[in-house]
Amino acid sequence: MRTAKGEFNFDLYAGKITIDEQEFDIPVHVGAGVPEILIGRQLLKNRRLVVDISAGILTLETI
Repeated sequence: MRTAKGEFNFDLYAGKITIDEQEFDIPVHVGAGVPEILIGRQLLKNRRLVVDISAGILTLETI
């Protein structure tokens, strides 16, 4: 996969999350050169994710 830091190979895992009693299968990308785990990029195609770390708030909205 091409990233802002260049080309990387990722391991791909299946994850499962439940939001408002609705279950979703999401891809989880993990790679040696990537400092963070990439979770659910496909899930965010029709949702808006807002993270405010200083306030401790995470919001996921359907758009």
